[in-house]
Amino acid sequence: MSRYFYLVASLPDLDPDKPARKIDFEELYDHILRNLEPPDRMQLTFLMQGNDIENFIKTLAEKRGEPSYYLGFSAPSTVSQELLDHYQRNQDALPACIRELIEEHADWLDDRSLAEVENWLWNEWYEEAIKSKDVFISKFFSFDRDLRNLLLAYNGRQFGIPAKQYMIGDAPINRMLQRSQATDFGLSNEYPFIESMQQAFSDEDPVKLEKTIDKIKWQYIDALNAFSFFDTDIVLGYFLKLQMVKRWTVSGESESPEQRLRTLSEKVMEDFKLPEIFN
Repeated sequence: MSRYFYLVASLPDLDPDKPARKIDFEELYDHILRNLEPPDRMQLTFLMQGNDIENFIKTLAEKRGEPSYYLGFSAPSTVSQELLDHYQRNQDALPACIRELIEEHADWLDDRSLAEVENWLWNEWYEEAIKSKDVFISKFFSFDRDLRNLLLAYNGRQFGIPAKQYMIGDAPINRMLQRSQATDFGLSNEYPFIESMQQAFSDEDPVKLEKTIDKIKWQYIDALNAFSFFDTDIVLGYFLKLQMVKRWTVSGESESPEQRLRTLSEKVMEDFKLPEIFN
């Protein structure tokens, strides 16, 4: 595993509770990428593909004339908006999961809802992440997948909609989330953070919930990197933390990130309609 003494020492400190107004995010992302060895740069590029999926879904929504719940262009990304606007003729530049969707499931892509398309992409991407030879990536995204499915289960319970069809992968936790009637789905011993998630859900504050989730991820990254010093895993963990801090940092818009999230949440609830089968 590569050692990055200079790079790690040069990175600004991050605080999960404070926006980083003095950080030039684009410059910092470029600084990190330029100082990584090629194999490690590939690992970081893979992490960036999560933003590519969000950008692709947003582009697809615009082409269909449907609402998108992703705010702006997610960066850093491996594919520009210009390439995504013409994704059919730029398939070679796309991440493997998006390329496979376009090449092998073109008919399915046109017929399915955005939610189904996005779910398919996340399934493919998380499967690749969890199978990664990089232990940090494999463990973090296995945890992140379970956390995502837990959120889906709580939302499904709140709105009375089965979340099974939108769960990622086929992890053991999925079966517990589908069967258990317990408030904590019977998972508190394995996931001690569930109590704080339940409190955030009960407060019905989307900002508090999102920040609670970020702190849970942040603490898990710290646990994974507890015995890592100046190596690749520290850089990968820093990148994931940097993404979280960036979400809550004002970048010149009239609305703060918190205000934008609340506005988006209100729009989601306005647009939300229970399918007839659940009425």
